[in-house]
Amino acid sequence: MPFPDEPTHVDVVGYRPQWPEEFKSLAAVLRGALGDHAVGIDHVGSTSVPGLPAKNCIDVQVRMRSVDKAQCVPLLSAIGFRCRPEPWNCCEVSAWGVFKQRLALSVPDLVDYGQIKAPATEVLMAAAEGWASRTGWGGATGT
Repeated sequence: MPFPDEPTHVDVVGYRPQWPEEFKSLAAVLRGALGDHAVGIDHVGSTSVPGLPAKNCIDVQVRMRSVDKAQCVPLLSAIGFRCRPEPWNCCEVSAWGVFKQRLALSVPDLVDYGQIKAPATEVLMAAAEGWASRTGWGGATGT
């Protein structure tokens, strides 16, 4: 869910060749702010896939040695970021972004990419729903 001052409507736009450079600039800012706290900074999401239409929003995954909000939130706040309240935002994440990047490198044809990614997404979501059911997890409003 967006913050109250964020737009709730987004448009998917055609691929923009400047997205990789925008990511590099953003990654440099993040690296400068986080220093050694960040193990890696990855361009993930649809904007990381050359030729793929996407929301005009660069998705970044920052891999941390540990998620320590007391240390990292002030560092990110200093460069204009806000801490999202969702529990998934403050925990270890899967390698989904790495999977999509490797898939994009291995399968440059967008039709083939989509035919592989769609069933992989279904498998991932089925596994996530099974885990949520087994553990009783209900998202931000659940337990």
